[in-house]
Amino acid sequence: MATSSIAIARHARQPLSVKRLGLWILAVVTVILVLLPLAYMASASITPESMVEIWPLLPWPKRLSSENFNYLVKASDVFIGRWYINSILISGAVTALVVAISAITAYGFARLQFPGRDFLFYICLSTLMVPFQATLLPIYLMMRNTQLLNTYWAVILPPLASVFGTFLLRQFFLAFPRELEEAAICDGAGKFTVFWRILLPNSSSALTAVAIITFLTVWNDVFWPLIALSDPQMYTLPIGLSLLNQEYYGTPGPGVGMAAGVLGSVPILIFFFIFQRRIVEGIALTGLKG
Repeated sequence: MATSSIAIARHARQPLSVKRLGLWILAVVTVILVLLPLAYMASASITPESMVEIWPLLPWPKRLSSENFNYLVKASDVFIGRWYINSILISGAVTALVVAISAITAYGFARLQFPGRDFLFYICLSTLMVPFQATLLPIYLMMRNTQLLNTYWAVILPPLASVFGTFLLRQFFLAFPRELEEAAICDGAGKFTVFWRILLPNSSSALTAVAIITFLTVWNDVFWPLIALSDPQMYTLPIGLSLLNQEYYGTPGPGVGMAAGVLGSVPILIFFFIFQRRIVEGIALTGLKG
């Protein structure tokens, strides 16, 4: 214990090298460059519309005002509350279903033995190289022919085939000790019992990583929901806020757009600050062992 204390004290007394100083300066400059636009966006959102574009542009409000947020709340063609509800329902449903489907599929590819298992997995993995734009027309036609356009299902169903989630969980399941599984089988447990009572409870980090990545991806998606949804009241939050400009809604100026940006970014920032450790931990635990 004393040796450790001495080592820590010596390490603390080490002079700051030029390399470490340069890294600190680079980190500080990077943080400033990242936070400055966010600070200006937050500042402009609570600045009167007539003062938003007055030079110099400052990262603090010139005068406090709530008129930009009042416009978003009171405008008859802006459905902020409904857009939030739509985003939460769609993102939550997709996340829960993707985690469930990916976990079952990954367990099959990692633990079950059947003809063509590895070939099927690599076929699924190869679809990651196909851009979504290449499958856009077939998906749109399927949604139209099943009369699902402009419904929640049109946005929920396409992301459920998450090959990335299956790959991530499969890598984790492959690294899971087989001794625990074999011991459970010797005690009379079946495949489903092993999966449900042993594998899943010990895979919380990987499952959380898949859930967080899926939630953020679906929440921020604008491209497909904008095509699949036509009713403004069915829009998700990113779509509705991205259309808040003079061409679509006749908004009074950029201050309203800044307020919309704040409303759209706050949930993601809170989500990231709460779960950032689990994101890094989950991805690190899965590794790339195959």
